[in-house]
Amino acid sequence: MKHHVQFGHVSFQRLRLMAKAGIIPKRLANCPIPVCSACCYAKAIRRQWRSKTAENKGEVEKPTKPGQVASVDQLMSPTPGLMAQMQGILTTEWCKCATVFIDQHSRLSHVHMQKGTSAEETLEAKAAFEAYAKARGINMQAHHADNGAFKAKAWVRHCYLSGQDLTFSGVGAHHQNGMAERRI
Repeated sequence: MKHHVQFGHVSFQRLRLMAKAGIIPKRLANCPIPVCSACCYAKAIRRQWRSKTAENKGEVEKPTKPGQVASVDQLMSPTPGLMAQMQGILTTEWCKCATVFIDQHSRLSHVHMQKGTSAEETLEAKAAFEAYAKARGINMQAHHADNGAFKAKAWVRHCYLSGQDLTFSGVGAHHQNGMAERRI
């Protein structure tokens, strides 16, 4: 190794030839070839560690028809606002939260204003979205949500009783629910 480094990381085949010629000790002509970590590092090339091909394992298939999957997320506002209303006696209810639904295939979206993030209010928002989608000929088959309020037993049970699949984004992986995040 000493001669390999001394001669500027020359190849070991060339060092053997130098040993046979007597330039370096002749005992090195038949020694096993060691591995130089500096040479290995220099020969290394940079490769992508992930790609955008469909061969990725665990990649979610894109929906092929409306209603297959809807992305769901909640928006919390630090400043409450008045509930919008079109008729009747004016109300003084404040909205602090909104649940955003968006169909992943047709991009049909619905925003439901809420007073809080309770499971009951979120279920009302789900019912309102499904009625809105059904009026447009779309029957929801699955929901994809962040963890939060959508992990509540009432939400999971309602999806199960409705025959709808439910998937969740990973913890801290909001990008997995990107459609709803962008809508917010």
